[in-house]
Amino acid sequence: MKFIFTFLLIHLLFLFPMQVENTTYDAIIIGGSYAGLSAAMGLGRSLFKVLIIDAGERCNKMVVHSHNLITHDGSAPGEVAAKAKEQVLKYKTVEFLNGKVVSAVKK
Repeated sequence: MKFIFTFLLIHLLFLFPMQVENTTYDAIIIGGSYAGLSAAMGLGRSLFKVLIIDAGERCNKMVVHSHNLITHDGSAPGEVAAKAKEQVLKYKTVEFLNGKVVSAVKK
């Protein structure tokens, strides 16, 4: 469900580019875990300007090992997310902001 929400959010933000601190983004992704980072990678590879906002509150923080995740079966979820973040941030059009979104307003 989180992936669908992220996808819908990205889709809506394409229609209404937003600004954060005088920077215009094609997409702002709320949540920097697997789905958010995956979406950011696809957008970053396509040269879209992307901001990921994440509070670090992973829903799988109690899980010891990830499973059914190709090339990462049995890895700790935090390690998988850290590696994904490292790879995504290699794209110069992707930025990461540590923070929590409490509201959003369309202008």
